[in-house]
Amino acid sequence: MSQDVDQGHDLQGLLCGQSRDTLQREKGELPQQQSHFFRLPLELRRQVYVHHLGSLTSEKRPYESRRLDLLLTNRQIYHEARMIPFQHNVFEFVKWNGTGLLYCEQFLRKLCLWQRRSVRSLVLDVLAVSINGGCYLEHWLEVCNGLAYCHAETTSPESRSESVNLRSLNLTINGLFMKSGRDTFDINATWVAEGLAKLTSMQLLEITFVTAQGIDQDVLARFFVDLQDRLPETKIVCKMTHKGREGMVYIPVSWPAFSAY
Repeated sequence: MSQDVDQGHDLQGLLCGQSRDTLQREKGELPQQQSHFFRLPLELRRQVYVHHLGSLTSEKRPYESRRLDLLLTNRQIYHEARMIPFQHNVFEFVKWNGTGLLYCEQFLRKLCLWQRRSVRSLVLDVLAVSINGGCYLEHWLEVCNGLAYCHAETTSPESRSESVNLRSLNLTINGLFMKSGRDTFDINATWVAEGLAKLTSMQLLEITFVTAQGIDQDVLARFFVDLQDRLPETKIVCKMTHKGREGMVYIPVSWPAFSAY
């Protein structure tokens, strides 16, 4: 097996929870005391890390990006930059057979706790059936539990940073909503009470409904008012697109942090 292939596996292992010491046991490291880079203040080094590692998800295969080689340089760079790929990239799990839910769940399951805590931005497509009930509901709850806010057990700066968790969720829900959405858009529905409402660290929640069947706007408006009560620190944006008729439907709700287009 070539060195390039081996290195590709090393990089994927780093982002999927394997210990760097395990990966580096037989690898030489650059002596950091000889590098002028470490004479720079940490704030400047972080800017370099963000510039280098902050747009990986724009690539077709981010896990195989050569820019991740930076994390294999030495221990200090690894510990200073290891969270950057999670904090400064948008992770997209978009429509594949209507949903990206299973792929999102599998991805989160492979991550260590500190890696899940470092994920900041997520784009996710789900089917309406995934949140209405049945076996898919369990996958939705698993994703929400994996991203739910978690207090750090220590008071170190790194731990406090790790505890921030998810900041932005762009959720697209595809499919039919029975009874004009009255059963789905209930603040006590399982997908909300035991899932979405746990994501208290979010600063922005954008939900787009793609449906061929009309949703009762009064029901939806009441739902978002209740949801805002559950997530008071989150700005909520609601979008709706009917099949065959593009455009956004305004939901007449007067609420400081609620926006509808």
